[in-house]
Amino acid sequence: MRYYIFIILVLLGGSFTTVLAQTATTTEDLKQNIETTSVQIQSLEQEIAAHQKELEQIAREKLSAESEFNRINTTSKKLQTDLSLTRKKIENTDLTLVYLEKDIRTKEQKIQLANDALRQSIRRMYEVSDYSMVELAFGGEKLSDVWSGTDNLVSFQIEVHNWIADLEGTKKQLRDNREEEAQKKVELDKLKSSIVYEKQAVDVVRDEKDLLLQQVEAKEETIEEIIAEKERLRKQFEEELYAAQAELKYILDPTSFPPEGTRVFSWPLERSILITQPFGKTKDSAALYAYRKGKFNGRHSGLDLRANNDKVVSMADGVVVGIGDTDKTCPRASFGKWVLIKYDNGLSSIYSHLSLHTVEAGQRVARGDLVAYSGNTGYSTGPHLDVKVVPADAVSIQTWPSKGCSGRYYTTPLVAGSQYFDPLSYLPETTRDMYK
Repeated sequence: MRYYIFIILVLLGGSFTTVLAQTATTTEDLKQNIETTSVQIQSLEQEIAAHQKELEQIAREKLSAESEFNRINTTSKKLQTDLSLTRKKIENTDLTLVYLEKDIRTKEQKIQLANDALRQSIRRMYEVSDYSMVELAFGGEKLSDVWSGTDNLVSFQIEVHNWIADLEGTKKQLRDNREEEAQKKVELDKLKSSIVYEKQAVDVVRDEKDLLLQQVEAKEETIEEIIAEKERLRKQFEEELYAAQAELKYILDPTSFPPEGTRVFSWPLERSILITQPFGKTKDSAALYAYRKGKFNGRHSGLDLRANNDKVVSMADGVVVGIGDTDKTCPRASFGKWVLIKYDNGLSSIYSHLSLHTVEAGQRVARGDLVAYSGNTGYSTGPHLDVKVVPADAVSIQTWPSKGCSGRYYTTPLVAGSQYFDPLSYLPETTRDMYK
């Protein structure tokens, strides 16, 4: 009897040893790889932070050809590091998922072996219960040994039951962990698709650098001359845009969109927020937007956020109505690359000065989905994101003639009656340190 129990325990323990021996090396390798990639991720995040700090310092310097070259070079390095970070995060999550799968399989094997041993011990107890006193007397086994063996089997069964319960609890926790990692994997798969766009963003910055080099080295234009030309074209565009929008009739229906202060939007940037130009009248906007004999009254129609080839995301669920690039019509004059989104809540947003679109017209987007990368296109004296918010039924995409670049036509969002809202009325609450 004792020998039988011993055989069960040896069988169980031996099987466990085999299972562990088969998985230990691989599991340890996986753990080591996960730790290594985690360290690499931390290092890349620190590198990105350093690049960001350098970009902020460059932004504070006086605009010059040298500072522009420095900004473009640092931006390129930051984008390359972003790309490496995304790849490492994907690699780390893949390794973690493999590790958890192996751990779950090991626990399942242990549970199966414990159940097998339990079934064998129960079968033995039934065999003992079928013995007659005569069989015990002539079978060479003492009654005390049989009872002792039965007691051992009962104790063994209780221990195995408890062990199985512990294993089941551990397995459940592992499965929960796997579900969490699987969700991370879904998010990282989105990031994986964005790698293509990140590569394109790097190429955009390189093209920007090449163009600046050509302009400065050929001495065709200085930085100051480039900015002056941008300003002239921008004023021309603003006048034309204002006139075109004034012709569109619109009766505001306050029930068709959320009231101000409802905070229905999330921030359009993944990174930390710094407001460089608020909506409405400010000291800077008075100088920038008061040229039409008071008609604009120095009013900024959007919200400018610090951004240098950063990911731009949807502020809520909605549909991309259109994308475009006014630089193809009249370089440096206006929106540059833009995206118009109509949200389910009755509002629309126009993102402009982008370096890259990652969506197409008609595409449905969810809150937080990548739609573009910020940039320095159109009328922009430095990289930033311009966000405009308007009633969804007041904006449409129209084609209209450009006077600044004669004989050409813009295709842009036009807002009937220039009915712009302050984006901060719908975005999360701000703090003092979020303003430049």
